[in-house]
Amino acid sequence: PGATSATDRAATSAPPCAATATPATGSAAGDEPTVDQWAGELVQRLQGCSSTEEATARCAELLSIYHREQCGGSDPSVNAQRLQKLQSANSVLLRGLRSLNHRQREAAQRAQHAEEA
Repeated sequence: PGATSATDRAATSAPPCAATATPATGSAAGDEPTVDQWAGELVQRLQGCSSTEEATARCAELLSIYHREQCGGSDPSVNAQRLQKLQSANSVLLRGLRSLNHRQREAAQRAQHAEEA
């Protein structure tokens, strides 16, 4: 059969490390891994490689994990719902700011009329 690329092998075969492994988190609870931690994880994975093809596959796997982490690991419908909620909240805040601005202008006009009288 035809030869498979390193990326195809990364998607179909599990490397020695767990497929969902991510770099250790920062010092405080809930911190996301830093770029240095991701780089350290990548170097650690690449050191055990016996060929450039294996290194490419491991690199592709870690980049895929990194991408999932950055996307929040959620499906697009969850992101769409979050976007809708944020847009609604922004709309409410904008209406409130406009209302406060209108009230402030009216108060300033009343104060100016009172000074003139």
